[in-house]
Amino acid sequence: MKSGVVRKLQRLSITYHKEMEEGRIQSKFLRDIDGVEGYYRAIFAPFIPALIGAIVSSVIAVIKSPVVALFFIVIVPANVFTARAFRKRIRKDSVDFRMQNEELSTKLTTTLQMMTLSKAHGLLPIEEQAVTQKIDSVTQAGLKLDKTHAWLGSAHWVVGHLMSCVCLFFCVFLALRGTITAGDVVLFQSLFASISSSVTSLINVFPSLVSGREAVRSLSEIMNAEDIEHDDGKREVLNIEGRVDFNHVSYQYPGEGKTVIKDFDLHVKPGERIAVVGSSGSGKSTLMNLVIGLLSPTEGGICVDGAPMTEISMQAYRRFLSVVPQNSILFSGTIRENITYGLDYYSEEELQRAVEDADIPEFLPSLPHGLDSQVGEHGDKLSGGQKQRVSIARALIRNPKILILDEATSALDNVAEYHVQKAIDKLLTQRTTFIVAHRLSTIRNADRIVVMEEGRMVEVGTYEELMSLGGKFCELEKLSRIREEETKQAI
Repeated sequence: MKSGVVRKLQRLSITYHKEMEEGRIQSKFLRDIDGVEGYYRAIFAPFIPALIGAIVSSVIAVIKSPVVALFFIVIVPANVFTARAFRKRIRKDSVDFRMQNEELSTKLTTTLQMMTLSKAHGLLPIEEQAVTQKIDSVTQAGLKLDKTHAWLGSAHWVVGHLMSCVCLFFCVFLALRGTITAGDVVLFQSLFASISSSVTSLINVFPSLVSGREAVRSLSEIMNAEDIEHDDGKREVLNIEGRVDFNHVSYQYPGEGKTVIKDFDLHVKPGERIAVVGSSGSGKSTLMNLVIGLLSPTEGGICVDGAPMTEISMQAYRRFLSVVPQNSILFSGTIRENITYGLDYYSEEELQRAVEDADIPEFLPSLPHGLDSQVGEHGDKLSGGQKQRVSIARALIRNPKILILDEATSALDNVAEYHVQKAIDKLLTQRTTFIVAHRLSTIRNADRIVVMEEGRMVEVGTYEELMSLGGKFCELEKLSRIREEETKQAI
């Protein structure tokens, strides 16, 4: 079941993952899967044996005395009606308890991610208070659910004993009339106790069944989600040249009225360097997600080597793709493991070449075990520039045909940017490259620069051509130079 959930999560679109908090997914994966396991255990362990026991006792009662058996049939369902009376309340409390647990998991995840910032700003008491409030909410929801279970158990106990007394008086009445013998009174009382015990077992497992069904319903939110990447039956890509054609592409996020990309039309030749610039919110990152295939155009289409992206396997296509994001994504492990992540085979020579080209030897002597040094969770033991160079080495060793650099140097200082830019220059050779640039001085050598504004391509050309136009790019360039001068003066 856990494997199935993981496979589904991997197939879900990037839009789904942006909308669903990480903490909620973790809660569903850890708590609700255990809830489903408990649900099936409750069915197969006490439920089925209790049901069989009730049926056997009822059959014996029918054989011995149909009149008494008919009385059993009338009187035993009182316990069932008791359980049904509590069903909606138990379900409501179970839903509330699950939601409170998901909110606590989300808050805890956020707290751990924000730990450095919270410490730096002296916000630990506020964060502690916020988490404590969530814990209190879970506690109250759990107590409420426990009280409901206790009320059900108490009501069932009272009803069961009352029915047992009624059964005794009824059997004695029949014995006095001569319908049954005195010995049959003991037999039928034992049979009623057996049936009542079986029903008690069924009632006791009822809360577990309701909670288990709620866990199933929670997991179904993931398993029934339809926002997935459909790759089945699509053409496998064995090799690509790197030609990318945007044919009047537009994109609108689901449920939003604003069109993020509007009628984008561009034809990129193999090996061409395309820089994409524009102010924040102009659609640059969305455009890169379209190239990666994380998003699909709502209008128009994108072709790779003449083949529509909707017809080719994204899994196969992405083997020829590498991305160096603005914020390096590293996992807890060694530098070697982070560089070779996902590779089935690589030679030591290929690894060393990628390390050299990414300018990693510049900081390797400062690490205790070289390439086998641990980088910590999220790469926290490395600086920003060092993490970025590890990301570039990861891209280099894959020898991609299409490369995407999403503001790869915007968060770095001048020294780190120098080393990263050296590595990028090695990375750009002989492959189609899309560069999202924050510092415009880094894209002078681009074959073409695309200027975006509110989702539209407003200018396109070389650096010199756009500067001579004196338009939007010229304006952005002047602002960029002012910021760089201010930074130099501050330094």
